[in-house]
Amino acid sequence: MADVSIQRLPRGPDQGSGRSPRSRSTGSSSSNQEDQSELSQDLELLWKQKWLIAGIAALMVALAALFTFTRVPIYTAVAKVFVKPTGINLGDAAAGGVDKLVSLPTEAELAQSTQVAELAAKDLGGDPAELLEHVSVSVPTGSQLLEVKYSDPDQVAAAAGADAFAEAYLEFRGVEAQEDVDAEVEQLNEEIAVFRKDLAAAPDQATQDQLNSQITLYQLRIADAYGLNTDPGDVVSEAEIPTSPSSPNKELNLALGLFAGLFIGVGVGLLRARLGSKLEGSEDLEDILQVPVLAVVPRVRAWRNRSEPRLETILDPHGPAAEAYRALRPVLMAAAAEQDLKIFMVVSPSSGEGKTTTASNLAVVLAQAEQRVALVSADLRRSRAHEFFGIEGEPGL
Repeated sequence: MADVSIQRLPRGPDQGSGRSPRSRSTGSSSSNQEDQSELSQDLELLWKQKWLIAGIAALMVALAALFTFTRVPIYTAVAKVFVKPTGINLGDAAAGGVDKLVSLPTEAELAQSTQVAELAAKDLGGDPAELLEHVSVSVPTGSQLLEVKYSDPDQVAAAAGADAFAEAYLEFRGVEAQEDVDAEVEQLNEEIAVFRKDLAAAPDQATQDQLNSQITLYQLRIADAYGLNTDPGDVVSEAEIPTSPSSPNKELNLALGLFAGLFIGVGVGLLRARLGSKLEGSEDLEDILQVPVLAVVPRVRAWRNRSEPRLETILDPHGPAAEAYRALRPVLMAAAAEQDLKIFMVVSPSSGEGKTTTASNLAVVLAQAEQRVALVSADLRRSRAHEFFGIEGEPGL
């Protein structure tokens, strides 16, 4: 048999006085009070679920720690490259802003290309595709720099990888720029050779002068081509050997684990508190019924045997159950004197919850205090009160 809680139901607001309850005030103050009341209730619910929330938070932190401390540390080194535009005359372009002639996002993609990886593999060894998995390139805001980052479990390898890709990028761009100039010069020389062949067969002086002008023009274009910039830039900051890993970020991971744990814990706690139907002690009973709990009668092992009813107040007068009933007696007597009560009803939602046991023992302790007591069993289907007092049961009340 479960613990028995005994409580007094207060009068309703309209009992005895004939006056209607005072109407509630409306407006923003009422709304604020309701909001504060709901917040207070939520906080109270969370406090009751504090151990569940703490347990979930601890579990998430433990999982974050397990994930963090079992991972291989990764180190990241950074090499910085100053990028120059190629294929132009830097002197002529200076007035218009050299930095506007370079698309740094495009150059960042180029630095992570397969062609650059193949050049870097000559120094680093290994497969170019696998090397690219270690590389990332970013462009600092407002600069003309590329930050070439290389990540590796080995600190020295991380620095060597960043430097190798930075140099490979510059080499690729430099070779490409020089090849463009050489190709243009070669094409112009081929055109000049054609003009000179035509010049040898020119029929008159006017034609010769025209062909000589074309040759001179193309020679000037060759001179301009050789004046184009083929220098792609410089490594302005070589990669340093990193001293601390870039991942995993222990502090961040543990903080995220704690945050996630608290978030999940609060959600589960509120859901459990709102959906759960189990009462957690006398405080929950008071909160839900809005009545005070006057006494709590502890379990008695012998009550499990329903075939042998026991009056603890007589069979074990100094036991905890008898003491609980005697502690209830003055409360009921005071309530009876204050409100002129003559009848107390003992009820419960379903059978087997201790109605008859409570009523019988309560009748005994009241009689022991020299009160005139009539115990009426109103259970017409499964009456057991007579069994507690060893008398024969009869039909009716």
